[in-house]
Amino acid sequence: MCNLKEIPNLIPLVRLDELEMSGNQLSIVKPGSFKGLVHLQKLWMMHAQIQTIERNAFDDLQSLVELNLAHNNLTLLPHDLFTPLHHLERVHLHHNPWNCNCDILWLSWWLKEMVPANTSCCARCASPTSHKGRYIGELDQNYFNCYAPVIVEPPADLNVTEGMAAELKCRANSLTSVSWITPNGSIMTHGAYKVRISVLNDGTLNFTNVTMQDMGTYTCMVSNSAGNTTASATLNVSSTENSSFSYFTTVTVETTEAAHDEGNPTVQPKGGPTPSSGIWETLPPSFTTTTTTTARTPLSTKATDKTYTIPVTDGSLNTLDEVMKTTKIIIGCFVAITLMAAVMLIIFY
Repeated sequence: MCNLKEIPNLIPLVRLDELEMSGNQLSIVKPGSFKGLVHLQKLWMMHAQIQTIERNAFDDLQSLVELNLAHNNLTLLPHDLFTPLHHLERVHLHHNPWNCNCDILWLSWWLKEMVPANTSCCARCASPTSHKGRYIGELDQNYFNCYAPVIVEPPADLNVTEGMAAELKCRANSLTSVSWITPNGSIMTHGAYKVRISVLNDGTLNFTNVTMQDMGTYTCMVSNSAGNTTASATLNVSSTENSSFSYFTTVTVETTEAAHDEGNPTVQPKGGPTPSSGIWETLPPSFTTTTTTTARTPLSTKATDKTYTIPVTDGSLNTLDEVMKTTKIIIGCFVAITLMAAVMLIIFY
């Protein structure tokens, strides 16, 4: 691959085991650039004018054995960039203008522990002047005054409803590494995916579908060579059973002809929602209630039945006063209909 200014889509090359990308003008290597290349064992990117490799850029290369980044413009690498690469044995970092400060200490330690053969053969410091020409593998924390990282945007408590998507943000310097401690004590890092939860490249903990089991306190841990900084937030999850919905109440009105004055109407509720502490109790969406109002009179000659369906919205009846007011209106309508029916019957008969 030649004359490239960015890494193309490599997902179709899932069986690829060696990749040569030298001699290009890539400038930056981003996370996801090698997505799907789980079988890649060798990656060469020499003379590619690379200036920046972002956090988690190589996380998809689970089988990588050899990585060549020589002859580029790299000055620093993100903390623990190579940690997910459990099979990595050979790393070539020479002929880069490395800036040897606290942010490069992790690389020195990693080279000593994981690739001891490379500690004296590659990657010399270009700056500062006091360390120029020194091998990175020879550096020690005593050379620097290092400080623990600062969390720029700590996570905040979050209230969500079950089934929703959610994010807990945790942002820090791009050269640090970010991990999350879940309520059950497990540690999540970028690339360590669960079914619904993942750590994004910027350190955000992402939930695609929140469940009640996700409720609890989550701790963001940001690390560099000097230590760790943590910040916590609580995820509160409410059940969908508490969400409001609309349903219908069917009311049957039975009117009876009267020759004399009407009696008082009697209302007999059959099931249906009842006010409790000013709020209607929740009913299943398919539940239908019937209330029958009968006007009794001394004399009757003919009866007519009429059925009305009245929508009742749970969210509109929030207080006992509103419930009582609505009930009075409905009863008033029933009485008015009864009176009108009686008058019409008297007129016609």
